[in-house]
Amino acid sequence: MTPRWWPRARELGVTRLHQGVADKLPVLQAILDDIGGGCGFEHVLCIGDDLADLPLMRRCAIAFTVPHAPAAVKLQADAVTRFPGGAGAVRDLCDRLLHGIGRHDLLDEPDR
Repeated sequence: MTPRWWPRARELGVTRLHQGVADKLPVLQAILDDIGGGCGFEHVLCIGDDLADLPLMRRCAIAFTVPHAPAAVKLQADAVTRFPGGAGAVRDLCDRLLHGIGRHDLLDEPDR
């Protein structure tokens, strides 16, 4: 059975999707190595919602989490989204980033 997220990933142009990875740091390192050009963890923003995400959150430049994350994850995060995972968390993160770089013109709701 095809997981329900595959069609959405294809629609978004996602070319790499790793699921069920216990140790995420080596996977991200391999992706960064493939990208090349000196792109390292200091150029990565991550969003995590569980204890297994802590090593990645500690290594990346900026770490977000969601309101329902465990306390240890919230303590590691630089920011907590206003919405839970699956209900607008990534959109909230993207809106905050666009707002932060002054690209309000790309927001659906410029006053957010």
